[in-house]
Amino acid sequence: SEPWLAALLTSEVLDFYYRHNMQPLGDPWTSGRMRFFTRSMKLVPIPLITDTDKEMLTSLAEKAAQAALFSNHTEIADIEKDINNIVYRLYELNESEVIQIKSALINTHG
Repeated sequence: SEPWLAALLTSEVLDFYYRHNMQPLGDPWTSGRMRFFTRSMKLVPIPLITDTDKEMLTSLAEKAAQAALFSNHTEIADIEKDINNIVYRLYELNESEVIQIKSALINTHG
């Protein structure tokens, strides 16, 4: 198991990517869903990542899993924010690009 990879794949950056690149079922920006086929997932861009970043993402993923056991939504949101900040850095996104992603995703989570 690779918790760091799970954290990366469920980040805002890749959520935004999926909504633009995966086959949709309905409108992926509202209540629609995306289909994740193997051939599409093989095309997901994974950045170069250091062992230190893998360790940080793994630690955060494990903390999120523990917080989920206790339905601690505030802690989960804080951890997700930390994960997203790391992932934004890994993809070398500038402030404008981060704002664009956050703005696009603002109404997609319940």
